[in-house]
Amino acid sequence: KKDKSHVYDWDFFRLIAVPEADPETFRYVVIDSANWSTWARDANRYFASHHAVNVDYNSFQILNITLAYDAQGVYVKNGARLIKMADLAGDSKKLTKHFLADQSFVYYYSMKNGFQKILLTPESKITILKEDEIKIGDTMISAYR
Repeated sequence: KKDKSHVYDWDFFRLIAVPEADPETFRYVVIDSANWSTWARDANRYFASHHAVNVDYNSFQILNITLAYDAQGVYVKNGARLIKMADLAGDSKKLTKHFLADQSFVYYYSMKNGFQKILLTPESKITILKEDEIKIGDTMISAYR
């Protein structure tokens, strides 16, 4: 909800203003299956659960409700907090909405085991099986296991 001066969020039974949000350019970019607004942005910053996060605005990419990255690193969203989990090694590439790779690792968030980082070798062959499953060599990796 917003008006000319503020963007608002529900705090149990009342609306509170979202600090730093520009109501003119504020928009939701990811809403989860329970219809909670998990990610948003305005002209100057990104928001995790209505809290501004410190990321490189121009390179920031959201993979899913939990995992995001920018030129500086890979992040996990934990409520309104964004936690940097790893620095990226060179150019990064989104494999699917669950998997990200750079020249040294594949990164993903497992519903069962949390943030995961798998070392790649020059011989590593990555095969995308489904949106939530990949194969590195002969090893199957699932974001849901």
